[in-house]
Amino acid sequence: MSHISVVVLNYNSLDLLKQCIFNLLSLSNPLEIVLIDNGSSDGSAEWIKSQTNSQLCSHTLEHNVGFAAGCNVGIRQSSGDYVLLLNTDAFPTLDSLNCLLQYLESHPYVGIVGPQLLYANGKWQRSGGAIPSLRSVLLEVLGITSLHHLLQAWSWPITGSLWRPRAVGYVDGACMLIRRSVIDEIGLLDESFFFFVEDAEFCHRAREHGWLTHYVPQSRVIHLRGG
Repeated sequence: MSHISVVVLNYNSLDLLKQCIFNLLSLSNPLEIVLIDNGSSDGSAEWIKSQTNSQLCSHTLEHNVGFAAGCNVGIRQSSGDYVLLLNTDAFPTLDSLNCLLQYLESHPYVGIVGPQLLYANGKWQRSGGAIPSLRSVLLEVLGITSLHHLLQAWSWPITGSLWRPRAVGYVDGACMLIRRSVIDEIGLLDESFFFFVEDAEFCHRAREHGWLTHYVPQSRVIHLRGG
């Protein structure tokens, strides 16, 4: 059994889907790749059915059930000790998954980890943050959070290699590695969220059960964001 099951949810992004799968197959990790098509109409379902790689298992849905529900289909079909939720526009670099896996294996109190997401040009991208609250929304309205993010983006090329893993409220669901035991304990993603916020809610629910979420900047993943 593979240590990591990668759940990839696709919706009308065939070109990116091909790049995503080929990138995963190029990595050295022994991965189980669970591919869920969310009712696409761009030929994705047909392409998926044509794939015969032994690492890949797939399921096609008749219509778009949303991000959380679609991912849950994949999680139920997966068998790894760890589950990686990965967007089709996210591309782990060579050792990024090993980095996340080793971090979880050496930090038993951490249940969820996420990498540093980067744009295709290598520039810093927001990869997580605090659980949304009245305070965080107020700071966002005042522009204080945005200024903080601008400083992070500016300093990344200079100080990024010195950044250390740290606890955060949530990590971005574009690339999020979860212990199987966390899912067994707290359940799947909340399907009342069709798209957005389900990653923050899941990390918050894990925290309520005693599991921490950590951001691990030494793991780097290219994310086209919006792809």
